[in-house]
Amino acid sequence: MIQYKFKEALIIREAIREDAKIILEYLKIIGGETNNLLIDMNGLPYTIEEEEKIIEDRIKSVNSKIFLGFINGKIVSSLSFSGSNRKRIAHNVDLGISVLKAFWGRGIGQKMMEYALDYAKGTKVIKNVFLEVRTDNIRAIKFYEKQGFEKLTILENKILIEKKYYDDVLMVKHL
Repeated sequence: MIQYKFKEALIIREAIREDAKIILEYLKIIGGETNNLLIDMNGLPYTIEEEEKIIEDRIKSVNSKIFLGFINGKIVSSLSFSGSNRKRIAHNVDLGISVLKAFWGRGIGQKMMEYALDYAKGTKVIKNVFLEVRTDNIRAIKFYEKQGFEKLTILENKILIEKKYYDDVLMVKHL
């Protein structure tokens, strides 16, 4: 069990097949709370069975994982790695992280990131962790820089939200 700065117990663990339904529900909630994610209030277009298969595949993988953060039995955060099984690029993963808005600013993202990066270092496979963040999401960019991520380039017009294009910054952390 991991503690964060407000003393509430944050439990972080890898997703299991039985989490599929709550993950899909969680993604709808966070997608409706902010425009900083690639999903909206509709979440992901997967059935529970499809999400179960995704989780099962990630459990078997070294470089693709889903980690969940729980407080009082409720999912409050998710962090995922997506890597390739192709040998030449298996050392690279894409990271995505989210925290329920009611829990922003409480150190949960920090603990999730620490947990996931410790996992990545321990794999002896993952060497580069990439992420993308909207260029206007200054708070998130500062958070990622504090975690040791560096800006690589700007991806222009990466996201389209309500007929408006937004740029992303591609960031990397070398392990």
